[in-house]
Amino acid sequence: MWRLIAHQLYFFLNINRNRFIFFMILFGLFVGGVVVQTAGNPHLRILTVMLGGTVGNDMVGQTVFPTGWFITLLLPVLALGDSIPQLWRQQGVQIWGTGFTRRQFALVDVILIVTYAISYWLIVCSALLVVQLPREVWFLAILLPIMIFMLLIETWLSWLNQYVGVAFIIIWLVLTVYTILPFNPLNLTMLIRESSVQFISILMMNGNFLLVIVLYVGCFPNLIEKWSE
Repeated sequence: MWRLIAHQLYFFLNINRNRFIFFMILFGLFVGGVVVQTAGNPHLRILTVMLGGTVGNDMVGQTVFPTGWFITLLLPVLALGDSIPQLWRQQGVQIWGTGFTRRQFALVDVILIVTYAISYWLIVCSALLVVQLPREVWFLAILLPIMIFMLLIETWLSWLNQYVGVAFIIIWLVLTVYTILPFNPLNLTMLIRESSVQFISILMMNGNFLLVIVLYVGCFPNLIEKWSE
């Protein structure tokens, strides 16, 4: 299994490295812009600009679109794209004869996605901690499983088409801005909705997170063969 992980990680880095670096440079420029925007303004905090969000119950024309929140959550999705399906299509056939099952392959996919999400999450946390220590450290901890959840869904849909996953995430983000849908996990990523988030939402988020992983590993390999033909 470790040999499979090392094999897939090597080729995954070859496929995605330049793309990841490009979008992380964009994130660095974005953070730099936020720093300039908040410098000298005691009423603005970097965390609020990046992940403040909106109340969500105003009319579309009255809501100030949370560009910082939108960019922060969308960048890892754009950076990952269809890299996992592309990796499978390029390398899957080569390792079928080595005794690994499709479920093991799917499990490695999950490991790569989790590692990818952790890498981006660490970059976000490092940027916030270096520039301005946030009081809401617990809030940053909630972000990680949600980012993993988003990337799992995006990867799942990317097997259908390389653009479907990204398009779905964009629509999901926009709907979250203008509505407060019950048990929408993205509500947990908006600092301004902190008081309206219930503990049951966090439990459901963790449950959905585990469910998507189980479905990916247990059921998805049967569909991979059809979609990768």
